[in-house]
Amino acid sequence: MTTRTMTPTCIAEIMTHNPICVTPTMTVRELAALLDADEISGVPVVDAQNRIVGVVSKTDLLHYCLDASLRSDRSFFETLTDGLDPDELSEIDVEALGVIEQFMSTEPVTVSQEDSIFSVARRMTGTGVHRVIVTDEFGRVEGIVSALDVLRAFPA
Repeated sequence: MTTRTMTPTCIAEIMTHNPICVTPTMTVRELAALLDADEISGVPVVDAQNRIVGVVSKTDLLHYCLDASLRSDRSFFETLTDGLDPDELSEIDVEALGVIEQFMSTEPVTVSQEDSIFSVARRMTGTGVHRVIVTDEFGRVEGIVSALDVLRAFPA
């Protein structure tokens, strides 16, 4: 007897529950370390009540760093990484590197757990985003869905 695996139909079935979230005041250095350590490409940005206020990705961080490098004598990437001479580390003004609210996307694409995978896939392609944030009716973050999560849901 062959058992047939049911294909997921709604976002709740494929989302990452309780995703890592950050605040708008997190520093650029902290964000870079978090994305690297947790091997993720983007995170929801939330307020004190866990309501979505934005989203930030490695691509956003890269654009910000490149823009900052163009405005500075010193490479922004050198300042972010461990490539500095240890004697120079104490001279870095971490505050000057900036915080997430300076470059996060302030209009994240949000969906609900009940939305169909197909409708979310269409929305992602229509808006050109690689992740959507799953929220409740009050805008509180419940999960995150990446483009790869959606692709995995479709039968091969």
